[in-house]
Amino acid sequence: MLCQARVRSQIDTDVCEEPGFSVSRRGPAGDELTPDELADQVATFLISRLGTAVYDRFSDRILFAVCVDSIECSLLPFYYTDVRRSKTTNCLGSLNRELAVQENFSIDAADKRSLYYEKLLRAKKCSKRNSLERVAGSNPSLTRFIRLLDGRFPHAAMLTYAPGSPAGPALAPETSSHQ
Repeated sequence: MLCQARVRSQIDTDVCEEPGFSVSRRGPAGDELTPDELADQVATFLISRLGTAVYDRFSDRILFAVCVDSIECSLLPFYYTDVRRSKTTNCLGSLNRELAVQENFSIDAADKRSLYYEKLLRAKKCSKRNSLERVAGSNPSLTRFIRLLDGRFPHAAMLTYAPGSPAGPALAPETSSHQ
């Protein structure tokens, strides 16, 4: 029953301009959207597909994990300590290079199985708070997701915010334009 369940939706923006999705990576003036702006546009699109009435009724149970480009971008901070941690494009290749060294496997781009990601999450102890705290802020998609979690579960917040600033600006539509 939807009213008792939590809905977690992970979506990659590398397909956002494909037919049926049709979310542009560019703003009205033709400039490329920031990672937060693009993720906001994707969340707004998803809300429109759900229907505003459904979203309004269940928004406290819905989390959109929007990965700018791909989920692999959010995993880079667990494997790199240099500038590659913050990449938002062509992340699978970068991740696979390091996976081959550290984990002795790589992710098949044509057959992305959840098994790969479960193995990575276990290997890097991603369910542990200290693992996430260590990489928080390294990648725009990951930072946004942690801010989303912090907004939903403030008693367990991982990121600190400047006094007077909203907790996680542009966090998700429900905390920006869809309250």
